[in-house]
Amino acid sequence: GGDGGDAPPRSTGQVYFVSSPFARARETAEQCIRGIRRDDAVAGRADSLGLTIHDEVFLHDGLMERHFGRLDGMELSTYAYVWPVDMMDPTHTAFGVESVSAVIERVRGTILELESRYGGGGDHVDLSD
Repeated sequence: GGDGGDAPPRSTGQVYFVSSPFARARETAEQCIRGIRRDDAVAGRADSLGLTIHDEVFLHDGLMERHFGRLDGMELSTYAYVWPVDMMDPTHTAFGVESVSAVIERVRGTILELESRYGGGGDHVDLSD
């Protein structure tokens, strides 16, 4: 609208890396930070934009991948049992899986919590597993 109410929040220039606790996600976040620090052009660009890149990776369980219940740890092809059911019923928990609806609510809650934690327009990068 024309009243400015739809304007995005003003950035504080703070960049935080938030990851699921899974090793591959945490390691990806750590490599991103190292990549920024080791590449003078990228680090210089971040600095010229007034960005402060925080070196710590914050872990958050809310960013973990979907739980597949009895299918966890099995061959990836077994997940194909779940996906057609997902399309028919996003609330199903067949095989003990976390429902699509539950995943959406978990991730939504995580995003809202992170926005609150890094409020004031703080920018953050979320890496999930």
